[in-house]
Amino acid sequence: MESDRRVLTRKGNELVKEDENLFVSPLPSPVSALNDAPVSFPGSAIFRSILVMLPWPMVGIAACLSLSLFEELGEAIFMFGSVTMIFLLPLAMVTDSMLVFGALSGLVWLSVLLLPFCFRRKFIQPRFHVHTVLVCQSLFSAIQAGVGVLVVLGKYC
Repeated sequence: MESDRRVLTRKGNELVKEDENLFVSPLPSPVSALNDAPVSFPGSAIFRSILVMLPWPMVGIAACLSLSLFEELGEAIFMFGSVTMIFLLPLAMVTDSMLVFGALSGLVWLSVLLLPFCFRRKFIQPRFHVHTVLVCQSLFSAIQAGVGVLVVLGKYC
């Protein structure tokens, strides 16, 4: 027995039988389901962020300690926020407290650390999105530590 694969449609005032498309699946496309899935960062996102961001300041501190560049231990904060301190230069006209600069640059560094939880929008490739955020976090931390080493080294030149 051959099933009748015709669909009744209305054109004008009369019903017309049309052949149903045999190649259309009744199930939704798996590609659209993949793209429509919400991006949720794994629970270990904060741990991954720490793993990609923390080594750079530690390398900068170790380099400055091995070369005996620190005059006081408070200069280690430069490894966490030296680029941020450039933007805080107008604040230096009002105060010269290392505690204020350290707190503000630490706040910026921690906000970048928590960045994966702020980006919860949909992208085409969610796995690529997570890796992109981690690479950007690592670059941010490396730039902060690199400029921090140059600031501490610049005191001797």
